[in-house]
Amino acid sequence: MQTYRPPYLRDYQKASAVEWVQTDGVGGVAASSIIGANTRKQHAVLSVPGETDGRIVLVANLQEAVVDLGRSYDVSTNAYFGAIHPTGYEALESFTIDPWPMWVYRFDGLAGSAGATLEKQLVMIHGEHTVVIVYRLIGGDRPVSLTVRPLLAFRDHNSVMLERGRNASNWQATTEFIECCPFPDGPTLFIAHPNAKIETVGMWYRGFIYHRDQEAHLDCIEDLYSPGSLEIGLPPNISRCLVLSTPSPRPVEIAGEYIKNERARRDQAVCIAPKHQDDPFFRQLLAAADAFVYERLDGSPGIHPGLPWGECELYRGLLAFPGLFLVPRQFETARKYLDRLAALWGSTQAPSGFCTRSVAGQMHIADVPLWLFIAAWRYWKSSRDDDYVYDILLPLLCGIADYYMSDGEVHHTENLLLEVGHEKGAQYQPHLPLGTNALWFNAQMILSELMRQNDRRRGAEWHRSAQIMVESLRRTFACERRSGLADAVRLDGFWRDEMLRSSQILAVGLPYSVAAEPVSIIRLVEKHLLTPFGLRTLSPEDSRYVGDGMDVKVLPKYWSGSVDATWIGCYCDALKRIGRFAATPELFEPFSAELGRRGAGHISGAFNGNPPHEACDYVTSASAVAEVLRSYARHVLRLPNVP
Repeated sequence: MQTYRPPYLRDYQKASAVEWVQTDGVGGVAASSIIGANTRKQHAVLSVPGETDGRIVLVANLQEAVVDLGRSYDVSTNAYFGAIHPTGYEALESFTIDPWPMWVYRFDGLAGSAGATLEKQLVMIHGEHTVVIVYRLIGGDRPVSLTVRPLLAFRDHNSVMLERGRNASNWQATTEFIECCPFPDGPTLFIAHPNAKIETVGMWYRGFIYHRDQEAHLDCIEDLYSPGSLEIGLPPNISRCLVLSTPSPRPVEIAGEYIKNERARRDQAVCIAPKHQDDPFFRQLLAAADAFVYERLDGSPGIHPGLPWGECELYRGLLAFPGLFLVPRQFETARKYLDRLAALWGSTQAPSGFCTRSVAGQMHIADVPLWLFIAAWRYWKSSRDDDYVYDILLPLLCGIADYYMSDGEVHHTENLLLEVGHEKGAQYQPHLPLGTNALWFNAQMILSELMRQNDRRRGAEWHRSAQIMVESLRRTFACERRSGLADAVRLDGFWRDEMLRSSQILAVGLPYSVAAEPVSIIRLVEKHLLTPFGLRTLSPEDSRYVGDGMDVKVLPKYWSGSVDATWIGCYCDALKRIGRFAATPELFEPFSAELGRRGAGHISGAFNGNPPHEACDYVTSASAVAEVLRSYARHVLRLPNVP
């Protein structure tokens, strides 16, 4: 894992653009830039799930300084409107993310020694909302003191806090804990400390600016409240800890045991294939994948679609399902995840109820239930768990298929294709999308394959229906001006959209191909859409193409050319289908390099369509990390049972 050092760390513009993110496995997230300056409103030392949706940022940041013989050395870095202050990043010697964020600062003359350094670690504990902050003075001839002032937000992770006359209360302190609930409508924060000297003087810090939000034209100015400060003695070479937690306190004495157990858990998460445990790229992908899976408030598994925020959890989650659960062979968790989606479909019985959010320019809401067929098929091929597949998944899939043939929100046309645009409140003309119909063909073929063992007659019916449907698809979507297939058509024949989108790869990269000539489509994709980081979502030759990332940086998002690394998986599968073995280690080298760039240890949610394809949008994407992991495991490492 890359270690960042000067002069890179001393360049605020460059270093503040690289971000780290950690999760606690129960919906909590910690994140910031590698120099400690928050550049997004989602950045936090501790944020926890809200009662219904989203997250609550409790501790936005920590204001830290070391004091030695009356001289103060700033550790923190903050960006205010018009100034960077303090500038602790100027003393940074190193930053690493392995196995968790760790900073080393060097201050001239600190503790009477030219070689003394301050080490800081942030350890997010899996399974609870607890963050351990570890400080250690390395070297030095005398102890120093550390002052820590928590900066509190207690607001939704997509909003900002402004003082505006808000009356915040201070904390209640003992020799072991601080209990803090600054606003009556928020949760309670506990801070365990090593008998620190507590000062209870509350104050507002006004005018923080979040530069990444500013670039995206989002709310970017915030005020944060600090209820007081802690002064901690730091003897040379002895660690001192703060433990931040909610909803209950955790004594500082167990911090060491927490850290030991968390290190062991993370080591285990990246050692699933002993034969490849020395492959650094594979280990980094496994570590990245581990951050996305969490336990929801109802106890079922969830998937963060992106970090520190993302789009459309169900859609991104289903795309990420094989890489996050099947590659590390977490079959029990995979079953629980599918159980939750089965219950959700059972309670909604319609695409718009099953998935309430769309990813404009990439998918239709009607696609999401159909991705359940792909997830179920991959689970079956990987686990060979016939009992679960036939007892639970097959009835679910049959129910979804029956709905799609019932002319509800999706119409099943005379030529057996799917027409979307009939859901309540639809603000677009009904049409036939290529991606939706490629998924529908796969759904029918998967039902046919599953039913060979227990209902041959019904399986044969699904197979016949799929073959008639795919012939109809090839005629209906045949392009008039280029090779490949149209992106969307209307039944009346008066409108067809032949824009070249990433939906082309669904025609050839899903388990069953709808293309009569997959080679020509792959060549088309490689010529117009393929980049080192995956596929563009729209061809640069289209007049609607946006190549600078502004299609996804600015709300409302509409993917119109930015690169989505997720589709590298379908691309590699398509190459395998036609007998080309281009999925070599060299194909993944850009992703390996990306792990040390914008998201330390992660792969970005999007890249600019134009070279040099700089990362944009959210810091890391579950589906991008998972599909790179699945493709690398399947095509390069050739792990068994990775479909």
